[in-house]
Amino acid sequence: MSLFYRIRGAMFIIFCTLILSFRLLAQQIPAQGEVFGDPKIAGDYFKTGDYKDALKEYLVLLKEEPDNAKYKMNIAICYINTNIDKSKALPYLEYLISQKDVESITYFYLGKAYHLNYKFDEAITAFDKFKELAPNETENIKQADRLIEMCNNGKELMKFPTNVTFKNVGKDVNSDGPDYAPFVPEDESFMVFSTRRKGVTGEIIDIDGYHTADVFISQEKGGKWAKAKSIGYSVNTEYDEQVVGLTPDGRNLLVFINNGYDILGDLYMASTSKGKNFQKAMPMKGLNTDKYEWAASLDADREEVYFASEGLNTHGGTDLFMSKKLPTGDWGVPVNLGDNVNTEFDENYPIISADGKTLYFCSQGHTTMGGYDIFKSQWDDDKQQWSTATNIGYPINTPNDDLTFSLSKNQKYGYVSAHRPGGFGDLDIYQVIFNDIETPQTVLKGVVFNGDSANPKIKAYITITSLETSEIVGNYVPIEKSGKYVIILAPGKYTIDVQADGFKNHSEDIDILDKGSFQAEILKNIIMEKDAALTQTPVKPITPPIKSIIPPKPDTK
Repeated sequence: MSLFYRIRGAMFIIFCTLILSFRLLAQQIPAQGEVFGDPKIAGDYFKTGDYKDALKEYLVLLKEEPDNAKYKMNIAICYINTNIDKSKALPYLEYLISQKDVESITYFYLGKAYHLNYKFDEAITAFDKFKELAPNETENIKQADRLIEMCNNGKELMKFPTNVTFKNVGKDVNSDGPDYAPFVPEDESFMVFSTRRKGVTGEIIDIDGYHTADVFISQEKGGKWAKAKSIGYSVNTEYDEQVVGLTPDGRNLLVFINNGYDILGDLYMASTSKGKNFQKAMPMKGLNTDKYEWAASLDADREEVYFASEGLNTHGGTDLFMSKKLPTGDWGVPVNLGDNVNTEFDENYPIISADGKTLYFCSQGHTTMGGYDIFKSQWDDDKQQWSTATNIGYPINTPNDDLTFSLSKNQKYGYVSAHRPGGFGDLDIYQVIFNDIETPQTVLKGVVFNGDSANPKIKAYITITSLETSEIVGNYVPIEKSGKYVIILAPGKYTIDVQADGFKNHSEDIDILDKGSFQAEILKNIIMEKDAALTQTPVKPITPPIKSIIPPKPDTK
């Protein structure tokens, strides 16, 4: 599915209302989640793009008619077009091409299924077979040729994978519904994202079987993401609102809104002061046309906006534009970003860096390995233009649609949405850890001293152990005359153990936090208590004390 879940404009509301009314009036139409195994119901779902519910119906129907080729084909198409395990499409299509009478289109869908499952050579073979069997299907052949290009791009990109690790942000943010388009401010103090989960405002079901979208927010607390909740009625309604941008300081939220009758795919902005709720979203005057404006990004000074539009003079489909703010507060005449960014295919979801020098965006053109990939372009001051776009690489980009990319200030962490094994269902939000970039580290410093003020001098040994791996990170010796120590630690959970002759062992846990709770320096003084029973038993360090106060860099791969 392109652009996550594309809303269809005014006809969407009319048709959606008719469908909902029909479901209520017709007793044999299943309620949400109910499955009847009815061919007509399955067909209606399939025609309207509700592949999720169509799949449930067809799976029941196939049990009743195991040799029904139409059911097998439609089941495969459903798997291809939903954010679940797309590999499940392959057995149905491979069975169909093993039969005597094979429709040529089967090879086209087989090629798509192979492509989505990283079987690029098999995909190319299937597309070539389709072109051989259907030489007059011009439009599908054009698509097949483009998909062959994507397969070849994918083969090259996978030779040089980006060194990253994916971490699901957890059940407090993700749900069993689609959660996507995450954005964080530079300090990662909160996250906003779009969701089509149960419990959104209005509980309206779209014609594709999912709820209409709302914007949710999760606050960062103690290095973790708190339970996500609706951003509120200032932005969300019973219709469709999707977050499409956020300024680096987190003060301006950019939203795509479509209610199907008077707001048809327009850009709005909601603002906030630090610690306050976002105010009512207002239209971005000068940008919106009678067609779709999909996404936008403001520069740090809020004087320039980069946005995606299909209602202006484009290279084809949706292009990216830049507009400067006028003295009136409206936005000026948009300027197309040019051939190095825009192609004959769609470009979308621009993200401008805080310094205005790097533009991230998604594109179906350039060297994409499938659907939309995420690209970046650098601003050239000498040429006064954007550089040729480059693919940010596999595995951030995949054969599926990869659309939005939000980056922390230190560029160590990014945020994307994806369907990956072990997720909570449909699209989930993931933190991307760039392993080649140094992890932000915290200086832990303080003094180890004797509680007896008459003789504060003490000879101590400090051992730091990771609570996550149970491995010793390092052993340290404070300066004997002053008791001062300095230790540098990456984010994580640790135990500090302090030993000294004639004193009780001191042990405590400490969290070194990242995201918005990151501290460059933590002061921790440690008071040791005398223990008469230990005065005759000298304490020996676990390993020879080391002079260096910097532990070995942890393995983040």
